Amino acid sequence: EPVNLAALDRLLPALAAEECGPLLDALSSSDNRVTRRRLLDRLAELPQDVSPLILARLDDSRWHVQRNLLLLLERRQVLPPGFTPRPWLTHADWRVRIEAVRLALGMPSERAAALELALDDPHSSIVMLGLTALGDQPGAHLDDVAMLALNADLPEDARVLAVRVLTGTGHPDALVLQ
Repeated sequence: EPVNLAALDRLLPALAAEECGPLLDALSSSDNRVTRRRLLDRLAELPQDVSPLILARLDDSRWHVQRNLLLLLERRQVLPPGFTPRPWLTHADWRVRIEAVRLALGMPSERAAALELALDDPHSSIVMLGLTALGDQPGAHLDDVAMLALNADLPEDARVLAVRVLTGTGHPDALVLQ
């Protein structure tokens, strides 16, 4: 550190996917938040498929490494066949869970499980992510959303979002809470 970003930007297009491992290692080992953000930005834009390298590092025990790798997978929008973020949907650290939920919400095969877990998560940021994903069509989660709107233990912004989700449905709790 500091990373020579100009040189890195010139080098990246010429790298083969398997040569990007040191960049992922630097992302995992850097103590500098700005460096990690800049590396994430560049890794997300790589034309090379580095998903096998990312998956090989997801078993790292450090929460910030797992979070950053899940974020990178989500930003790259290309997932390897058979990949599922389910192991991280119940991670002990909410910062890992939120990235796993965000990733799973974009996957049709994982969306239902992600919504269910998000709406029941103890961290309000994840609950709000789930509510936002529902939009104004809570479907099978209508009663869950109503319970969230009435939950005095949730922060006010999460409860307001739950009411907004309910508003277009004509649900009686939404009408009472407005």
